[in-house]
Amino acid sequence: MGGMIDYEKDAPAEPPTVPPAPPTGKTPTDSTGDASGMLDQIEKTIETKLPPDLKKDYLAIVVAGRQMMFSEKTHPMMEEYLGKIQGPQDVPKIVGHGIVKLIAVLLKESRGQLSGQASMPASITLMTYALKYVDGQLNIPIDKAIVDQTTLAVSNGMFAFWGIDKATLQRELQKGQPTTAASSEAPASAAMEEEV
Repeated sequence: MGGMIDYEKDAPAEPPTVPPAPPTGKTPTDSTGDASGMLDQIEKTIETKLPPDLKKDYLAIVVAGRQMMFSEKTHPMMEEYLGKIQGPQDVPKIVGHGIVKLIAVLLKESRGQLSGQASMPASITLMTYALKYVDGQLNIPIDKAIVDQTTLAVSNGMFAFWGIDKATLQRELQKGQPTTAASSEAPASAAMEEEV
């Protein structure tokens, strides 16, 4: 997929806005517990709490990820990958692994131009789009438990991708200093080579 995204040439002067999520065929409302309403709230929370210095890279990762997930050229790959889901029990592992692989590709394609720190919140936002797709197009109901399990799978996968083990994370959290990816260079990670 080399050369697919030219961040220097195509970089907008202003941060891009995130295009609307693909339709699920359902009318989301927070009161019904519909997955779209719950997932939209997660995305809004991330964007509200995102540090200003990460917003441009976050949006670039999300927009590029959405393009890879839903463009005419690459969407069939996503459909094939998510086609491995046989039921709700498969969603966290398959979606989690797929999102971390997607982030790895995006960071590699950016050739160091995107912040590794922005990849964690972007991965969760991209996860919400994938879960909306699973809910709306694959007709596999997404509830809070699946969202929680998938968020954990994505987070654990991202920590593995960046080489942050549980002991290091625990130490940093106890010190009150969040662990962050020090480099925008995507690490070589055996975890991303694993197939689901």
